[in-house]
Amino acid sequence: MRQDFDIRPLSDALGAEVSGLDLSAPLSDGDFARLHRAHLAHHVLVFRDQRITPAQQVAFSARWGPLQRHVLHQFALPEQPEVLIVSNIVENGRPIGLGDAGVFWHSDLSYKDKPSLGSFLHAQELPAEGGDTLFANQHLAWDELPAELARAVQGRRAEHSYLKVYAELQRRSPWRPDLSPEQIAAVPTVSQPIVRTHPETAARRCSSASTSPPAWWACPTARARRFCRPCTPTARRTATSTATAGCRATWCSGTTARCCTWPRVARPTSAAASTAPPSKATRLSDFSDLHLQDLS
Repeated sequence: MRQDFDIRPLSDALGAEVSGLDLSAPLSDGDFARLHRAHLAHHVLVFRDQRITPAQQVAFSARWGPLQRHVLHQFALPEQPEVLIVSNIVENGRPIGLGDAGVFWHSDLSYKDKPSLGSFLHAQELPAEGGDTLFANQHLAWDELPAELARAVQGRRAEHSYLKVYAELQRRSPWRPDLSPEQIAAVPTVSQPIVRTHPETAARRCSSASTSPPAWWACPTARARRFCRPCTPTARRTATSTATAGCRATWCSGTTARCCTWPRVARPTSAAASTAPPSKATRLSDFSDLHLQDLS
């Protein structure tokens, strides 16, 4: 049975809000096809007033593709290990989830051989202020590249290292546990194309979009690094203004966001800081990549 719902753009650059859709109810193929088209057009979909269980979150996420499990399995829901808890709540002297997610602009799981197609976040508890999520459109980053630079980066690749960034995050934050030998082995450095094309829309975008420390991704030569670094103008500008290059998602309890990325592609993300007392819990599930074409 089809549901009656609306899809309203959040900005000219990125994002749309879906209202009137109940994700706890069965979703028809026609309604899912409509969401899929909106996802291709807007890259980020925000669903308000959702009351869904972890099992329902997993089931909806699986409609988009096979699910991936985060390497920090100690923060996974025991009954739904596909779901990662993002939280700054401490119970009995231990964090119940990953408390510093989103410190840097990033594209989720870009350090995986097959990065995630996207993520599905569901807000549970939130601080009184702060904690918004910023999204930047990397298609626009590609469109804004000077022609000479666009030609120069075609066919080039960048290395993405989870371990190097993890070491920096550990230095900054008490939330990060030491990785086990098995976890370290699960996240080797991988090489990703700097520019990719979407297999359905043929849209091009910059994939090396992180504005975190240079260790997040590394180009193999000094000449290549000159090409890599300018590929992040949209993410940098969106850090201060989302009016032309992205959108800002303001959370409330029951809000969910289906974040397109192919691999979190069109939109690297960053979390806005909060100075409120700890009270943030979000469930996050990642679904795996479409076949992404390297642009040559």
